[in-house]
Amino acid sequence: MNALFFAEGGPAFGLGHLRRCAALADAMTARGWECRFLARDAAAGAWLAERGRTLAPSQPPLSGRLPDADYSCDAFVVDSYEATNEEIASKAKGSSGIILAFDDHMNRHPVADIVLNAGALAPEQAWPGRIERLLGPAYHPLCAEYLPVSGPREIRARVTRVLVTLGGSGKAALFKRVVSTVRLALPDAAIDCVVGPFAEEPLGLASDARVNLVHSPRSLKPLMLDCDLAVAASGQTLFELAATGTPAVAACLADNQDPNLRAMARKGAALSAGAVADAGFERELAARLAQAADPDVRRGLSDAGRALIDGRGGARVEAALSSLLAKRRAAR
Repeated sequence: MNALFFAEGGPAFGLGHLRRCAALADAMTARGWECRFLARDAAAGAWLAERGRTLAPSQPPLSGRLPDADYSCDAFVVDSYEATNEEIASKAKGSSGIILAFDDHMNRHPVADIVLNAGALAPEQAWPGRIERLLGPAYHPLCAEYLPVSGPREIRARVTRVLVTLGGSGKAALFKRVVSTVRLALPDAAIDCVVGPFAEEPLGLASDARVNLVHSPRSLKPLMLDCDLAVAASGQTLFELAATGTPAVAACLADNQDPNLRAMARKGAALSAGAVADAGFERELAARLAQAADPDVRRGLSDAGRALIDGRGGARVEAALSSLLAKRRAAR
């Protein structure tokens, strides 16, 4: 079986779409699929290639988002807010493959065979259409390294190390706002600040003795396990933090992150600092950091996160794809 992926990525889109598709491809490859990727953005293609992903031969599109390529495949996986349903249907025309769409906006039901929305709020929403739906954190694809270990995570009495991770394309000004707030709220903590591959370099932080800038690590897991608390964006990383039992204060960097953050906060798996665009963001972030200084609060966040995310979402999605593909073949 072969699968073709298209995921947005690069300076304008960040890293979340690429990372969750790469995680799903890992789960599918482990079960015998051959997975290839299309890359419209050169930076996204470089990120995929550096991590050993196979890029399918393609040409830049004359219009739209999807590169021109041979789309004959058993499964076509699309993770894009910009590609239209008409474009997806047109590109996949003539292929007998299944279309699986990451559907964060509930708008892929006219064209997809399976829609995937792993947000914590997704199962509670009224979804249109009658197609197969994979909803909720149980279906969120994470790399195999995020499979949970047995036993509870150690929660230290004091916060001595904070991880700051603000997405693959974080802005320098935002890094400075967040790090400054962390320094004031937790004056004794060292700070690991992750600068993603498409991010602006926060030059002013390089001379701060309490701040360790970490550039484009291949994995965030070691940093997650080493910290007492994380301050993070509310995308892919928030699911990884939950899986590792890392207590987190999260912020919305984009409007589409808000529903999932609210749901995860309601379930006790994260503390919400609101949106970075809010006038009182720094004040709210400081309040949540003060709250998370309590080890009992961090223990609750850790336990709730691990209860919500078990790291096996990719395997469940693969099983759904294989099952539908088998039914299609049997019908033919």
